[in-house]
Amino acid sequence: VVQFRFPAYSTPSQWTTIAFQNPDIRIQFPGPVRHRVEQTVLPGVYVPTPQGIFTSRGEAGVSYMLTVITYPGEILPLEQDIFLKSEIIRIVPGASLISFDPVAPSYSQGTLARDFLMQNNAEGTYVQGRIVRDSATFYTLLVIYPNGYFPEKDFNHFIQSFLYVQ
Repeated sequence: VVQFRFPAYSTPSQWTTIAFQNPDIRIQFPGPVRHRVEQTVLPGVYVPTPQGIFTSRGEAGVSYMLTVITYPGEILPLEQDIFLKSEIIRIVPGASLISFDPVAPSYSQGTLARDFLMQNNAEGTYVQGRIVRDSATFYTLLVIYPNGYFPEKDFNHFIQSFLYVQ
């Protein structure tokens, strides 16, 4: 098999798969992945809550990120879209939400997903991704790229590689 290398994209052999259990989740990142856990104070929750953050760097300084957080207790409001938007804004402070669109049902029943695009004028970047909610757990996939450079092929690979099986 011959593989061609295009300057703006990663080759499939560079993708690193990360897997979780309960639920069964898999996602691919371009290159090595760093993992850290941060303690985050959430709106309405006054105790620190752990948030898993997985990051990788692609070509041209593009960042790929998955955040995983489970809200404690029954604090989730009834208006799902408002809550999902507030979760994205919490993760990417200072950025303006440009679009927020429902995702065709492709995950487990009862799972809610939205695609989004944000712009951060102060940093000259766009943030594009998907947020997936299952019960009180949120999986936020983010790709951060400079204005004028959208890594479409790698973005699509990253988003489509997220496999979630309840």
